[in-house]
Amino acid sequence: MSNKNRFDLWLERLSYISQSGLFFLTIFTIYYTVIPVFQNASLQESISQKEIELKKLRDESDVLYKSLKIEYLNKFQLSLIFNCNPMTAEMMKQPDTASNKKNFKQEMSIIRQLFDTDIYACMIKQADSNISLSKMRVEDRVLVKKLISESKSNIEKLKNKYLLALNDQSNLRKIGREKSTFMRSLEENGFSNDTEESAKYFNENYILLGASSLLSDYGDDINNFYRTIFK
Repeated sequence: MSNKNRFDLWLERLSYISQSGLFFLTIFTIYYTVIPVFQNASLQESISQKEIELKKLRDESDVLYKSLKIEYLNKFQLSLIFNCNPMTAEMMKQPDTASNKKNFKQEMSIIRQLFDTDIYACMIKQADSNISLSKMRVEDRVLVKKLISESKSNIEKLKNKYLLALNDQSNLRKIGREKSTFMRSLEENGFSNDTEESAKYFNENYILLGASSLLSDYGDDINNFYRTIFK
């Protein structure tokens, strides 16, 4: 075999080898570059789609939660009105009977105790134990407790205003007299002047009526206060 033929043979073999190498290089390039790029693009598209779906679900959840939050706050306010309003205790008490009827000092002492109710401490207790409030998001529960904490000084101011009025018995008598048309008509017809005991009876009952009316106004203001801070 001539040298020329050998040279052509080796060139042909090298051509086959190079073609085979190029084929495997192409396969390697496709497997490790093109396919991963395509897979990554497909994955990114899938992630984007999932993010859109997640955002939609979150938006729907937020709309539903806003509605539920109003309901939770309303129920919490009702629990405050029932448990932390001194007027509620007055309304729920059993009426006196002949055997347990209280005198004037005892009745006034009970009313004063109701005014002395620690409303702020009661609100804190309710915020820690209320079931409806526990269903709210953490940040909203924190906000409610913050609002309660900030309201402490205003609660004390409201309480002190009414305690000052409670100590003014002449004003209580005036309020009670205005409220009781029946007793006032009896007094105007001279029934309160029959005896000293009769005059005392009218005077004490006017004061008690005035104190009870004051307690009722205090309860209304407390309820309005609850609605204001959680609106």
